[in-house]
Amino acid sequence: MKTFFKRLFIFLLLAGIGAGGYFAYLYFSGSSGTKNQYAFVPEDFVMLIESEKPINNWRELSGSTLWKTLKKSEYFKDITTSTNSLDSLLTENKKIADMVKVGKMLISTHVVAKDNYDFLIVLDLQDNGKIANFKAFLPILFKQAGYAVSSEKAYNYDIYNLYDAKEHETLSVSLIGNVLLASYTKNLVKNAISHSENGNILDIKTFKTVHQTLATDGPYSLMVNYAQMDAFLRVFSPAPSEMLLGLNQSLTYTGMTLKTAGEKVELDGYTLPIDSAASYINAFRGAGTGKIHAARILPKTTVMFTSLGFSDFTQFWAEIQKIYQKNNQKEYDDLIKNKKQFESYLKISLEKEFFAWMNEEVVASVIAVPQNDGSFKYNNYAMLHFAKNDYEKVKGRLDFVEKQIRRKTPLKFEKETYKGYDIHFLEMKGFFKLFFKKLFSKIEKPHYIIIDDYVVFANEVADLQYIIDEYLEDRLLEKDDEYQAFFRNFSTESNIFTYIRNEYAYPYMRSSLDAENKNSLDKNQISFLSFSHIGVQIYPESSMLRNKIRADIKEWKPTPKEATPSNIEVNDTITSDSSNIL
Repeated sequence: MKTFFKRLFIFLLLAGIGAGGYFAYLYFSGSSGTKNQYAFVPEDFVMLIESEKPINNWRELSGSTLWKTLKKSEYFKDITTSTNSLDSLLTENKKIADMVKVGKMLISTHVVAKDNYDFLIVLDLQDNGKIANFKAFLPILFKQAGYAVSSEKAYNYDIYNLYDAKEHETLSVSLIGNVLLASYTKNLVKNAISHSENGNILDIKTFKTVHQTLATDGPYSLMVNYAQMDAFLRVFSPAPSEMLLGLNQSLTYTGMTLKTAGEKVELDGYTLPIDSAASYINAFRGAGTGKIHAARILPKTTVMFTSLGFSDFTQFWAEIQKIYQKNNQKEYDDLIKNKKQFESYLKISLEKEFFAWMNEEVVASVIAVPQNDGSFKYNNYAMLHFAKNDYEKVKGRLDFVEKQIRRKTPLKFEKETYKGYDIHFLEMKGFFKLFFKKLFSKIEKPHYIIIDDYVVFANEVADLQYIIDEYLEDRLLEKDDEYQAFFRNFSTESNIFTYIRNEYAYPYMRSSLDAENKNSLDKNQISFLSFSHIGVQIYPESSMLRNKIRADIKEWKPTPKEATPSNIEVNDTITSDSSNIL
């Protein structure tokens, strides 16, 4: 991302220098024909950023709290000079900049090697495209910008290679009608020219469907292409998390618009699922939505949680079976086979013992538990919601399951009582994985309590004791003013809602990094922690999925104690990740 911004601003500075020649080439007549920008975007893009009015949009973004916060990051430090130069250029040449009719700018991301990606910039020059009839002027313009210039032909069009001796990089530029192409990977420019002769991404039905939903009231829009996401993830790691791989099997494109207002930043838009995919996301579409209740029992020290919602689990389970039976018979057969084996071994019915009382919400959470030495221990929890009046029913069904397990397994664990709450243990290895894939994979020794309207599972007795303590002392997210103010920006019902509190997420992430990456994260601590709350929500709307990503920005200033990262004890890796359920 750092390289991306650096290159982008260099390109914009070049465009600004070009504006100085605006009056000169206005004297030259002729027309080279108007080209559609989208025809130049190769179909193998990973992400596509769109800016309707690049100059005005930059002015808006550069004055926002979002950008001011990012500039404090060491990650963005080396591009600050470029951005300041761009601001000065636009300020000092405001009249010229306002007169130049620069149209929409597209920036697409592409995987260019197994371990590398790069960007293609597609800029609509509108009337400025007449410069194509004055090509002899281009090398002079580029040389004035400080580049060593060479040229070559590709598909009968000129490509100018601009070498920057200081950076040892070559920017390839081509001007075709009203469209200016630029990339630090020459082949991307060549591919763009070739693609313009053969197709247009707007002709792809699924892309067009999502693209038409983009709002126009934000400075930037983003399109994500899931068909290329696996290759993009492998650029950063040869073995990416399985939670992130395979999204292309259930999703086509996502389109979102960026909006900033004061200390708020939001990406809002839609995702188009693959109707024929055997995926949980399609099961959600037919299972209704559920209310998000979890803040009633989650402590204020919650790092993150993911809430899965449905009208009731029995209906959700019916939808899962229907989707898999229709679209993936083998996976459906395996699912039913494993379920029957599980039931046969314990002589229970999962529908009766669990599904019948599971209601509206299932939650995966990571919670920071304070230790005596001032550090934190991070624990994973699974929380199953039930209807308010079903306490006796739930207790009876779980007691029965525990009894059946004891008949098969000589348990050493006896029920404990802590402050009026019974702590039980269920030897049910594989139960959560059977129905929730890897969302609850870290719950390996399921101890549980029944508290409020939830059955809460964790690996250790002490983990559950902390939940009881915080609940009895009323130290809950429900009572946290910051969380409540943040949550009011979301719908109270959804299929997937994920919340992250960076105050606790930062030290957790830091603890899992090697020395080099830990040092890099520390340099960006201020900007990272200034994004105090992050939320992601997904729910069905018509034939698509509505998605919203929102972050609150609150300037973080370290205390003397916080300036030096403390020791962190970690219980397990973060698993409250909604991506694997898709």
